[in-house]
Amino acid sequence: MSESELFIREARLEDTRRGIVELSRDWVEDRDPPLRLRTSRDPGNVRWQRMDPAGWALRSGFTAFGRRLFFVWDPRHAPWVGPDEEIFVAGDFSGWGDAVLSDRWLLRQQEWFGQAAAVLELRVHPEFLKRGFRFKFVTGEGQWLPVPRESANWEQDEEGNENYRLEAERTGAHTFAFEAGNDIFLDEQLAVEWGGEESVEPFPLWPNQVFTKALDTGPLGAIPDGKGTLFRVFAPRADQLWVSCFASLSEKHKAKKVPMERDGSLCWKIHLPGSHQGWYYWFFADGPDGPWSHFDPEHAILDPYARATIGPNGPGIIVPDEALKFKFTPFQPPCWHDLTVVEAHVRDLVAKAPVKMKKREREGFVGLRKWVEAEDFYLSELGTNGVELQPLQENDAVHRSEYHWGYMTINFFAPESSYSLRPDKASGIRELQELVEAFHQRGQSVIVDVVYNHVGVPGHLLYLDKYYYFELAPDGSLENWSGCGNDLRTSATMTRRLILDSLEYWVKVFNVDGFRFDLAELVGVETLREVEKRLKAIKPGIILIAEPWSFRGHIAQALRSTGFSSWNDGFRDFVLEYLREEGNHDGLRYFLTGSPEHFAAWPAQTVNYCESHDDYTWIDRITENDDHNGRHPTDLDRRRSHLMAAMIMGSVGIPMFHAGQDYLHSKEGDHNTYQKGHLNAIDYDLMNERGDSHRYFAHWIRFRRSTAGRALRLGRRPADSFFRFYYGEENSAMAVHFNANGEIPGPQLLLAINPHTHPVHMKWEENPHSWRLQADADRFFWDDEEGVESGALLTPEAIELGPVECGLWVKEPG
Repeated sequence: MSESELFIREARLEDTRRGIVELSRDWVEDRDPPLRLRTSRDPGNVRWQRMDPAGWALRSGFTAFGRRLFFVWDPRHAPWVGPDEEIFVAGDFSGWGDAVLSDRWLLRQQEWFGQAAAVLELRVHPEFLKRGFRFKFVTGEGQWLPVPRESANWEQDEEGNENYRLEAERTGAHTFAFEAGNDIFLDEQLAVEWGGEESVEPFPLWPNQVFTKALDTGPLGAIPDGKGTLFRVFAPRADQLWVSCFASLSEKHKAKKVPMERDGSLCWKIHLPGSHQGWYYWFFADGPDGPWSHFDPEHAILDPYARATIGPNGPGIIVPDEALKFKFTPFQPPCWHDLTVVEAHVRDLVAKAPVKMKKREREGFVGLRKWVEAEDFYLSELGTNGVELQPLQENDAVHRSEYHWGYMTINFFAPESSYSLRPDKASGIRELQELVEAFHQRGQSVIVDVVYNHVGVPGHLLYLDKYYYFELAPDGSLENWSGCGNDLRTSATMTRRLILDSLEYWVKVFNVDGFRFDLAELVGVETLREVEKRLKAIKPGIILIAEPWSFRGHIAQALRSTGFSSWNDGFRDFVLEYLREEGNHDGLRYFLTGSPEHFAAWPAQTVNYCESHDDYTWIDRITENDDHNGRHPTDLDRRRSHLMAAMIMGSVGIPMFHAGQDYLHSKEGDHNTYQKGHLNAIDYDLMNERGDSHRYFAHWIRFRRSTAGRALRLGRRPADSFFRFYYGEENSAMAVHFNANGEIPGPQLLLAINPHTHPVHMKWEENPHSWRLQADADRFFWDDEEGVESGALLTPEAIELGPVECGLWVKEPG
């Protein structure tokens, strides 16, 4: 094999002195390859050493020695997998999904050169290896295990699937480690040269572990200290940082840029004497050029740790700790299984609220607080005890008047400036504190939707370090599995610190009760575990909810071993299919009992919903009308919607509605209204016109939260005998008997649902006189409403339901 047939495929730093270089194929000669480190500073004596193939296998999932092929899974890559869990290998060679059915591909738990691992040894023909193939590890329960991106043979296909790649010419002997005698600095473009080949372009040496795993624990942002203000920012690859600080916005273009100095190898700092409370500031940064960089010394950067900003472009506002203090009334959120949540947008709730207020107040925190404090506040009338507010952190809305869902976050600490009355005075901090207090006074837990998978425009973090903060393709372009133009590198230690610090700030400063994580698959299971650990140490009852997918994948199964609950998209899609008469008994049984096994390990780990801010509203999806326009719902639309409410409220888990769903709010067939406030605003007049539907939802909420509804609010998985099922013959109608074994104190419940447009009956053998009809698809029957005719009937032989009907019966103990 000649040297000209070889080239450098990858080069990366592991810490400040050590790194790894991978060649395009195995190096079979006895001598070391002619590799040389290129840097403007003296690296000292650089020692090169062939990397141990056994250690390479732990990183890359395989290695080969002649005809012996070893698949090696390192449990450190998925610490949530138990030691007794079966691990299989699947790939192009095994038919992928069929792999879990065959012991042929089962790995054995053993020690692999001093490290616990799961290993499968195969004897293969050389031609088998020459073909090359993709592979991946999977548990016996069918959970695909993650492929670490730092793996040398990691690859991703066009659909976002991540796999290992086995290539016969790269089995571990192609990898070399080096150690320099002196520290290597990151403020220049480092490279590795192939000695003796002047025509070969030097290969960039990119920091990996040294860069993404290094941690700085010092203060960050603008920190007043009584003598002045310390400005400190993380920017390890920059070669110069400046700060511009000014007392008046009229001075922002004239303020002097003051050079900052390095503080160790990762951060920059400067201390300016004097009082700067309420002053404004920007950072500026310069650094190496290239496709992996985005430095621009003329671009004003909003501090990632700014506590307030006048807008998405900045400047940030210096806010001392004293200005953050607020005396909150103690508030204890309910247990998760006792929650009923409504997702809502600040402006949607207040735009048409029947409360007198100024136009500017109606745009944000102050107006919503006034509505929350009103006697007839919408969510109090509905009866919920949790509000999930769409993003409140600073977003990239260009103008104050621009309606914006908020999912293009600009800064993770600052409240959205357009929701405040005086953003130039950082008034949003106090206004948001008062809003949260008002929600708590009305018994509402406050859950905030947060976006840590990508950032909006301008992406200020790009200008501090594109390579560090963002997931990049090999050519340096931004990856985009969020669908929003970029993906944050949440596995990087200081990105993760930024996430954790900002979440802790929102808990401590604004007293919020929980968070819902947008596109949490991109945030990653390990980061979410760190979030759980940090926040539960501050507020043990913190509510943590994940949207467990992205365009790349789904992590609900991986979250089963965490303290996160997840939006259940399977529930959402099934209810629609079922009420269109396209579902089945198995699906209904699975979702009504809390999506056990593959989705939820404990009852409140599933958030059951059928509508959110995204896509069509429920009524626009289910309507018989053309073009998904449910503005004028038919009677069948209404009945199906009432059955939907019964299915959500009658399922084990956390029920969630979107604001307006209770009165069948329509967006008139528009499935993407992220900047269309006129379609999203809650129409309280229409809600009153459709009082029958609004009351039906409210009565379900009242019932579920009552003592009679205790069997629906489970804190732990019950015995299988807790549920008893009755099925329609040759149709999908079904009834569920909750607390059939009397496992929990309180009444037994019977919920029966018929999605069909014809009557059904289900056989059963119980005394109907011991059961009291509580609700059907039209109404709830309270003590003063007995004797009203209903399409839901119990006889000694059957449960009988009319067309598109449901029945809820209660059996008191004793």
